Amino acid sequence: MKYNMVLIDQEYQKKIEEYYLKYYKDKLELRFDLEDSENILIADNENEKADLYLGRVNDTFKKEISKYQNMDDFFGFLICLTEEDFKIKKGFKVISLLNAVSSAGATTLGLNLSDILSRKGKTMYLSLEKNPSLYFYLEQKINISINDFIFYMNQEPSVIEKKLLNITENLLIIDQSDHFEDIKDIDCTLIRKIIKIAEKTGFNYLVIDFDNLYDLFQEIKSEKYILINHSINNYSRLYFHIKNLDTIKLIINNRDRDLYINESLLRVIDKFYYIDKDYECFKDDKKWKSKIIQTQLEMILKDS
Repeated sequence: MKYNMVLIDQEYQKKIEEYYLKYYKDKLELRFDLEDSENILIADNENEKADLYLGRVNDTFKKEISKYQNMDDFFGFLICLTEEDFKIKKGFKVISLLNAVSSAGATTLGLNLSDILSRKGKTMYLSLEKNPSLYFYLEQKINISINDFIFYMNQEPSVIEKKLLNITENLLIIDQSDHFEDIKDIDCTLIRKIIKIAEKTGFNYLVIDFDNLYDLFQEIKSEKYILINHSINNYSRLYFHIKNLDTIKLIINNRDRDLYINESLLRVIDKFYYIDKDYECFKDDKKWKSKIIQTQLEMILKDS
């Protein structure tokens, strides 16, 4: 195994390097300050590219690798690792979005959220909007649609499974249906089948935009977020959607800092977050991708 170490704690990294050159350079290949290397990257901070973190629990090994441990124990640990240790499957997570009212910006948030997650693992984005809007955001269809799920999951699930297994990109955006009537065929049973086959075919994340389908949103086990638009007075609608939810997380989208919001209206919310309005979004070829939105979504994910 080949390793590359890039630590913020330069003093500690220097001690590791000195010990490595003195005792382990013939037993292990370890390089320093080459972050773009293809080697296994070791870090001591929230570096998204890192494969091993010192001082916190690692996704790969589900345990904490002590930062200031005995040097021989540390190098012995690295020597014993194999490529198979880094092929352990990541967890699977479903994130659900619900519009308290229309025009809450769920499609923009859902696409940006999926884009973020696709850097961490294979991600599928599924929209159940009654009035399809993805064609406005995307240049072309992916050729896997919600209609495929509706038909094949009940008739021949191996067909859709094969299609999903052939996807090589880290982000799969499922095409919406062109017909409003098709949404009526979507129920909890179908959604659970989609969740199951997404996990089976190697996806790590599934983001579902439930539009305003509250009953489906409530029934599906997932990390749930309700969306409202900051500039629209729809807080009365919000109470209808949250009445039977145990944990309530609210995203107030398109915040305009010049507008005042009475946060006492949100006293029944467990957690609420703001997403600032990105005035550059949708200009020219930028369409849905937004650095402002993605930065704030990253903070929400870390808080969750």
